Amino acid sequence: MGMYPDRIELVSPGSLPANLSPAEYLQGQVSVLRNPKLAGVLFRLRYIEQFGTGIQKILAVYEATSAKPQFQFSENLIRVTLLVIKATLQPTVKGLTADEKRLLEQMQSYRSYTRNQLDVATGFDN
Repeated sequence: MGMYPDRIELVSPGSLPANLSPAEYLQGQVSVLRNPKLAGVLFRLRYIEQFGTGIQKILAVYEATSAKPQFQFSENLIRVTLLVIKATLQPTVKGLTADEKRLLEQMQSYRSYTRNQLDVATGFDN
């Protein structure tokens, strides 16, 4: 994952699940967790839910803008680039656990992190 002032780049190692085309992936309703720890934190922060509708929601947010998310598929990875369209949104920090606050602080630094680097920076690599 890389966070920049103008975009967020997410890279998922591996290819699409077997028998799933890029078009089917973009239609949504498919949920395959690659990093259960990160997904659990993002779920508790209410950034994600667990019903496989994330791609549809991403596309809906960008629908009325000139900026569009970019999806790249290969045999070895899936890359999603999300352009910043509203930089004034700030997540609420009320009721977060210490772990969630640590993750949020690291993610707000706009540094480019791999998942392993983020795990080390937050202490989640244990």
